[in-house]
Order: sequence, then structure tokens, then C-alpha cells
Amino acid sequence: MEMKINSEIVIKKRKDKAWSQQHLADVCDVSLRTIQRAENDGNASYETQKALCSAFEIDVKDIVLKEKREGGKNRPAKKSFFILSFIFALFGSALVATVSTASTGVIVQAESVTLSRDQNTVTYSGDVIVLIPEEELFEMSVLKNDLVTGEPNQFNLRIVNNNMELLVADPKITKVDKKIKITTSKLQTTRL
Repeated sequence: MEMKINSEIVIKKRKDKAWSQQHLADVCDVSLRTIQRAENDGNASYETQKALCSAFEIDVKDIVLKEKREGGKNRPAKKSFFILSFIFALFGSALVATVSTASTGVIVQAESVTLSRDQNTVTYSGDVIVLIPEEELFEMSVLKNDLVTGEPNQFNLRIVNNNMELLVADPKITKVDKKIKITTSKLQTTRL
């Protein structure tokens, strides 16, 4: 079964050792065409992956690409997938990452993320940073402590966009590079 590997790592490791493709093929006991396919297309059987990793003295996990999704980007981890889906629903086209390359997108960074049982509410905690493009339309309102259900003084800012609500605890709001930056210790998003 062919699996995708990070061909850039294979090429770099081979060049670091000053090996030709033929030399690597000989060390791995595979054909030259197998090495060429691994470097050009990123296709390699599990046996080839093990041979490459043995030759480079690395783990298989270091060269294997995660399963692909539409658009050619790696599938995020399960928590990241849920984060992405909620933020996408809130802001149309958004990215959840520590660095965003999208021209318009919301970035959420958090130390911890939990999803409610009904998968309707996501709670971010720790050092939470939210970056919202200033052209994004949303309604922002301050909450009185007695309006918050459950825990008093937990949230004191409400942000609503389309079908999502964000509740923010003790936010610090600044403007950074045409984005609104919100820093907090706790953020909760809920579908409306």
C-alpha cells in the first residue's frame, strides 16, 4: 500500500549525506525508480518508508504525511478540526492556527480546548488570543455579571456574528495590523 511521505525531508536527508539517488536506493535495497517516486511524488510503501528511515536513522513518523483533505492541506488533529468548524461557522472563512496565511481569517490560539457533549459549544482556556479582521462584521456588547448564567463574573463581553456567539472573560482589546486582537484567559463559542 502506497502512502504519502514528505519528499522534501527525504531529499534533504539524502543531500545532507551527499548521497546520489542510486546510492540511497542501494542502501535501502530498493530500485532507483522507487527512490525517484518517493522524492518526486512522495509515494512510498511502508517497507520503503522503513528502509528510508533506517538509512537516515529517523522514525517513520518523521517522514509520513498525515492524511490529505480537500484543498491539499494536511488534516488537522481532531481538536483542531472542531475548532476550525466552529470558527468557520462564525466568520465564514477562517483559519485556526498559530500562524495564518489566509488574507481574511480569524486566528484563535489557546493552551486548552474543550468541546461540549452536544458539540455545540467550544471552550478555550489558558492564554487565549483571538485575531479578527477589522472588516469582519460583528456585534459586541458588555455583559453585566448578573446576566451570565451559571458562574458569576465568568464572562463580561459578548460578540455575535451570524449564527455564533462568543463569550469572553476579562478581555483586553487592541488593534494590531488591521485586526482586532482580543486576549483573555477564557473564551467560549456557541452556535445560535
